[in-house]
Amino acid sequence: MDKVRQATLARMDEVQRMCQKEKCKVQSEKCKVALLLAMLVAGSQVRAQERAIEAGAQLAVLNVNGVTDTTQAGLGGTVAYVISDAWAIDGLVAYFPTGDNDVVLGGRKVEGLIGVRAGKRWNDLGVFGKVRPGFVRYGRGTGVGVCILIYPPPASCYGPDNRFAVDIGAVADYRLNKTVALRIDVGDTVVRSPIDASFSNNLQVNVGVMFRSSGR
Repeated sequence: MDKVRQATLARMDEVQRMCQKEKCKVQSEKCKVALLLAMLVAGSQVRAQERAIEAGAQLAVLNVNGVTDTTQAGLGGTVAYVISDAWAIDGLVAYFPTGDNDVVLGGRKVEGLIGVRAGKRWNDLGVFGKVRPGFVRYGRGTGVGVCILIYPPPASCYGPDNRFAVDIGAVADYRLNKTVALRIDVGDTVVRSPIDASFSNNLQVNVGVMFRSSGR
């Protein structure tokens, strides 16, 4: 993007010098129009260079808030549509494969989130806030059939359940070059309970590598 800006600024300087040399009013008006067009083209080129697609893989760690807090590890894929250095549409799909028989904590989980991240970039370092609503699918989230009254109940007594969730937190990334960046997410995955509509807070940390399709 720096090269585009430099080339555009050079073109605008050229148009301005041409305008200064013109003595005819009609020619001056033409120069003003040419300068305006050059500025519009510059803006569109810079915006086009800022927009990009980012995709990557992350290791995810979720601290599940239940009767006893338990940490589950998983894998995730992140995709973002970068609108500018400050704004992006950001999505995550993650899978936590452990704890299938742990009905207290909901068994295995699949997480799908998409929302907005916004912040500021200082050259290669970016720091952002994020809000990403979505869902968490609990593999052992809801009771099915009639089960014996023991605690904890058998895993066969529970089936899948989708619950509303929202991820609120922060993102930091560091660009190693124009196409590769390291990224870390820290957030609170807030999940709504289907029983009493209460919300639980679940700390989640994701670390991974992102690949950028275009732009600076």
